[in-house]
This record gives sequence, C-alpha cells and structure tokens, in this order.
Amino acid sequence: MRKLIVIGIDGGTFNVIKPIIKMGKLPNFKKILKNGVHGPLKSTFPPITGPAWFSLATGKNPGKTGIYDFIYKGEKGILKHTINSNDFKKHGAFWNHLNENDFRSYILNYPMLYPYYDIDGGMVGGFTTPNTEDIANPEPLEELIKKMPGTYPFRVDWHDDYYVTNKEEFVDELKNFIDKQFAVVDKLLNDKWDFMIHVSNASDFLQHLMWEDWENKNSNYRSNFIWFWEELDKKLGNILDKLPDANIFLISDHGFGQLRTNFNLANWLLKQNLIRKRNFHRIKKTVGELLNKTFEIYKNSFLSDIFKIDKEILLSKVRNNSVSNQLNLGTPIPYEIDVSKSKVVPHSSGMHGAIYIKDDAEIELNYIKKIMKKVSTNYNLNIGIYTPEDLYNGEELNYAPDIQIKIDNYKCNIQSKSLEGEVFSNNVQNIHKNGSHRRHGIFCGYGPDIKTATKLQNLRIYDIAPTILHYYDIPIPKDVDGRVLKEIFKENSELYKREIKNSKKGEKNKLKEAIQGLNI
Repeated sequence: MRKLIVIGIDGGTFNVIKPIIKMGKLPNFKKILKNGVHGPLKSTFPPITGPAWFSLATGKNPGKTGIYDFIYKGEKGILKHTINSNDFKKHGAFWNHLNENDFRSYILNYPMLYPYYDIDGGMVGGFTTPNTEDIANPEPLEELIKKMPGTYPFRVDWHDDYYVTNKEEFVDELKNFIDKQFAVVDKLLNDKWDFMIHVSNASDFLQHLMWEDWENKNSNYRSNFIWFWEELDKKLGNILDKLPDANIFLISDHGFGQLRTNFNLANWLLKQNLIRKRNFHRIKKTVGELLNKTFEIYKNSFLSDIFKIDKEILLSKVRNNSVSNQLNLGTPIPYEIDVSKSKVVPHSSGMHGAIYIKDDAEIELNYIKKIMKKVSTNYNLNIGIYTPEDLYNGEELNYAPDIQIKIDNYKCNIQSKSLEGEVFSNNVQNIHKNGSHRRHGIFCGYGPDIKTATKLQNLRIYDIAPTILHYYDIPIPKDVDGRVLKEIFKENSELYKREIKNSKKGEKNKLKEAIQGLNI
C-alpha cells in the first residue's frame, strides 16, 4: 500500500492560489492542479477552525459532536470545556481507527489535539497547544525536535499591534514559522510510517492580517503576501521530490475573503430589549467576580494562552470604562450585560454570529427571526438566519445556538464583545483583521493512484475521514456523515475497484445495549 500524506493549508483558497499560478509562480501547486484532481471543499457552518478541523477528523457534522466553536458548550451556551484530545478520542478521529488497525501515523500540528495521547507513530502540537515544554509525544519524537535548531513554534500572534505597521517583519516571522515546522516534516519523511498529516496555520494568520494587501494590487505589501505563498510552494515541492511514489492530499478547513463591514450583534439585541444592562453603580462591584470566573475557566486552556489575556491590565482598563479587545472569544459577553435579566445570550466569532435563548425567557424563536429580518431592510444587508434543524442533525443538536447568523455571505464582521459603537458600520473596526473565513476551502489530490487533470464538485469536509479510512481498507463507522471520494482515484487502481466497507461495530453496540435494557 502506498503512503498517503495530507498537507492541511489553513484557510487555503483557490482565489489566491490560482491567480498566483497565473503570474507564473507556485510551480508545485500548478503541478498538482494540472496533473491531479481538485475542487472546492465545503466546510462546516460556521466555517471556523474548531468545528471545521474537528469534522474533518471525524467525518461527522457538529450536531453529532456538539462542537460548534473552539469550545464545547452545554445547552443554552453554558461553557463546559475547550475542545481537546479527549473529544477526538470520544468521537473517533480517523487516526484512532488507523491506530486500531496497526497503521503507523504521524499527526503534526493538528489544532486542538492536546494533551497528546499514545498512537503508533506520534503527535506534534498545533497552534492551540498551550505554551508548554511538551512539544510532542512520544518522548523520542520530542527529543528529536528539541535537538533541532531553534525553538519549535506553535503559532505567530497576528493579533499583535506591532505587526499592523510592520508587515514585512510579520511575513518574515511566518517564513521562520513554516521553516521550523516543515523541517520536522522533512525529518520524518524518511521514517517508517503509513500515514502523515501536517497542518500549517501560517496561511490563516497571513490572510487575517493582510487580505487587504492581497486584494489591493497597489499595496506595498502585496509582494510580501505572494512571497509567502512561494515559500509554502517550496515546502510542497520538497515533499513531492522526496515522496515520488506516495499519494498526497492538499486540504483546507475553510476558504477566505475580505471583511468589509461590521454588525454589533450585542448592541442590536440591547436596542430590541432582548438583553439588559447592569445598573452602572453595580458594574465595578460585579466585574471583578465576572473576571475571576472567566479566568478560572480559561487559565488552563489554550484560549487564554493564545489571546494572552492579562488580568491586571484588563481590570485597569475596566476602571477606565473601556473594554479589552482581547476578550473577543465569544465568552464572556460584555460585562455591562446583566445575563440574569436578559432574554438571550449573544455569541460571535468573526464573520459568524449566534444567539442562545434562555430557558426562562418568555420569548419565541420566530419573533427573534422576524425582527432580525427587518435588519436586512434597515441596513440593506443580506442576512442568513438559521436554526439548528436547518444546519445539523444528531444527538447533540440541543447544544447548538438557537439562531446562527451570517451577513452578506461572510463579508460582514459580527461582534458581541462590546456594546460600544454603532449597530452597523462600514468599517470593520478591527485593525488586526481585514480578512476572514468563507464556506469553501480546497481539496487537491495528486499521485500514482489519483486521476489527472480532473475538476471535482460536491465535496464536503465530512468526506475526508471516510476517504482516508477507505484508502487503508478500514470499515467506515455508521454515524459518519461523509462519503468516500472514489471519483478521485484512477479507475484501474485498486482503491477505485475496492468495495467500500461499513463498520458493524455500532450495530453490535446497539444490540448489546438493547439486551441489557431488557433486565433479563
């Protein structure tokens, strides 16, 4: 069986790759598109890192996993925990099935896969890994990485104000980032393995901060943006050269595009009397308690580490009646809001917004949808309003927000972190983010068993896990939502001819539970 390597390009989009190819650049991307298969890959809703990479790993929609964001919530938005490796084990990531069937795998830089656990092969931390001395598992893999030059990076902080006016240094830092990460990939290519996946988040960081430089052909930094993609192309070329007999997939978790406007969901809900503000004299008294609870939740999670929330600095800002921009996590909501007296709880994550209706609120879902539709007319916006049943299916459907929102096909930033500012503005109001996610990412396949010069349609992020399982002739769990992409394989290949196997494990478990329930 040939090796399969998957390169994840976070936020990768053909709207960047193909135009740069037309400039006569990116020869290795061009080789794959010309001599392999490719097509748009439809992501989850919302198309953000948490649910997208999780659904890619499991083949399941968020309604079956309860993963709708970076965090796992109970009903009505009550935080339970940040996504971690236990969730991947619980819901059956494809590499767990590979391990159970004695295939040796390297899972490198996969988001949210921490703490590490034992598999035949190894794991290296991704950008959501806390700053820790634990780089990888098992220990020999970690020792190998520590012996390599420089410190192994998990992320580049594109939220840093310094990079806004020093974009050349930002791109240089991204280059250093991928150099060190792909050096580990290069080191492992010659090792014994059956499957490898490496996720590079650098492209996502780049496009959040510098999308405007890509779209503006007169930007002084457009060449820096393109140069980064050329450097990424070289990394890809090295893999192709060293693995001429392997098959390769290129995958992104979502696409990318420009943010143009801003909708303040929290402010709008306040004006609709769906949320209530605290009495001013109580704000300073209660904010300390709120912050203490917030930091108790986040202090041991990757989120606090990524966003570098400093408690004392935040308190200082609150005393000056300002709100820290670093609390843009969807949780908590603005401290001015009195949740106990509010009918709903808002949530936002970039170009995505959501509303949880409180259990004790005497408010109808249809009423909120009705008044929200008026926003389209009042502000000349195209608003998509969705209930859980519109988007998902599964046993954890009740954990989804009651309403989810996109505006102008993700071109509008939706925020709920602050009540300050206008309800709608033509300015994004975030100096670090002028680009954000889109629903369609990329899928490319190339190699001895892959068809040539073929464009694909109707690909979903749920299809990746079952396709990988089929590649290794492993039965596919019954609760997987995706399908095997047999159309990517050459018709004379064993992969194309092979019958798709479906697992009967789930049926056996159900029968066992039924028998136990008889109390015989």
